[in-house]
Amino acid sequence: MSFAPSLRIPEAPTYRSLRRERATYPGSLEGYAPYAANHEPPHWTGTKKRAQIVAGRIIAVAKERAAQAAALLEREGIAVAPNADAWDAVGRWLAQHVEGSREPGSDRYSPYLPRRYPGRAPTQVGGESTTELRPLWRCLALDLGLLLGQNMISARPGAGWMVANALRTRASSVSGEPLIVADDIVLGEPTRDVYEFLHIALLARLGLRDDFVPQLGDAMRQLVTLDDPANREDPAENFISELKSITEEYGFMPSDDQLLELADHFGLDGLPPLPPDLEALRDRLAS
Repeated sequence: MSFAPSLRIPEAPTYRSLRRERATYPGSLEGYAPYAANHEPPHWTGTKKRAQIVAGRIIAVAKERAAQAAALLEREGIAVAPNADAWDAVGRWLAQHVEGSREPGSDRYSPYLPRRYPGRAPTQVGGESTTELRPLWRCLALDLGLLLGQNMISARPGAGWMVANALRTRASSVSGEPLIVADDIVLGEPTRDVYEFLHIALLARLGLRDDFVPQLGDAMRQLVTLDDPANREDPAENFISELKSITEEYGFMPSDDQLLELADHFGLDGLPPLPPDLEALRDRLAS
């Protein structure tokens, strides 16, 4: 939950605009027809309502777009199956082929590196951006995430897609990333997983990151762990944790109306019992 206005970034690209590459690239995605919807990527949504709209549109085309990603991998000789080993193989292929952007202005930013080199990390290597993926790879990232999600659904009976904000597990989130959910357990955010994996893999391919690159199959491995009832999130505990962060960061206790809004955001019907220190802050506000 944010107490400051949250606005959609005007410069957010759409998938339709990402198809129009201006630079010349050595690699190709032969036969791949990128997603062409006229909406922004899910991590660019700026309001809860916009996040729900974008996630809903993405879920509506999940099977179609997953099939497009599967066909590309098949042409490359990569067999996709709903298990961790198969997705580890997908990750290895992606790590070898992922491309950074060569579009004008894509070299504006320097990446955050876990182990900083002396001075500022390079904004580009060999003409490739170190922070932005090639536009068509950003389209492919979504399709691969949807394919991963479809495989997660196949591997876990009862699992399905859900709009992230409908579950309301994180008050500060306005992301349009769709979730994989079963029995009220969040099993993963596969579109985000793939997007983040590709950025790490790009840094490794450009020689800027020599630490461990995670295996893409870990998303499938987590299905078993997260399906354990003992690992279910506690909405009241998450509410208290968020409230503590708010009071520590901003130095004040939200009003009762804001507290109820925050509780609702976490799927609670009312306020849970507060720890003594937070209750004392609330009492001081009321007086």
